[in-house]
Amino acid sequence: MRDDGAPLPTTEGRSPTVGRRLAPVEAATLRLVAAGLTTKEIAGRRGISVDGVRSALRRCQAKIGVIDYAALVHNAYRTRQLPTPRGWATVRRPVLNAEQQRLLSLLSVGATARQIASAVYRSRSTVQTRLRSLRAALGAATSAQAVHLGWQYGYLGDEPNQYQGTGGGDA
Repeated sequence: MRDDGAPLPTTEGRSPTVGRRLAPVEAATLRLVAAGLTTKEIAGRRGISVDGVRSALRRCQAKIGVIDYAALVHNAYRTRQLPTPRGWATVRRPVLNAEQQRLLSLLSVGATARQIASAVYRSRSTVQTRLRSLRAALGAATSAQAVHLGWQYGYLGDEPNQYQGTGGGDA
């Protein structure tokens, strides 16, 4: 108990780092992941080693509480760890069909291709093909960049994701 009689805060049942704010270097690294850069490209841009980039991303994963990069980007926006991208009104917004929107939502919670296949009753191979088509439709090089663009174009947002239960990226 504290001196004023109030109970001390507890971290029981969760990692002591989950919920902490990202350091500026971590946020900068995560913004580059959201932009679709590889760890090697990020290292070159930031002038640090690939191991330094991976270390920063591991700290991001610990603080946000997910392991998948796409889910990491999504949760960083949802928790305001990164400023939410906006501006789709000034950019030609790609039109996604209902299936593509569902795939994007599943990616945003860290679902793997196998988990998505199970959720949409398709083969893993078909899902992988459709995920490539989704990334192409958005102009994304990676799933993390697809999630970033999903936020920018207004396909993803602050509301809880309706497909939250199927994701596998929770740490």
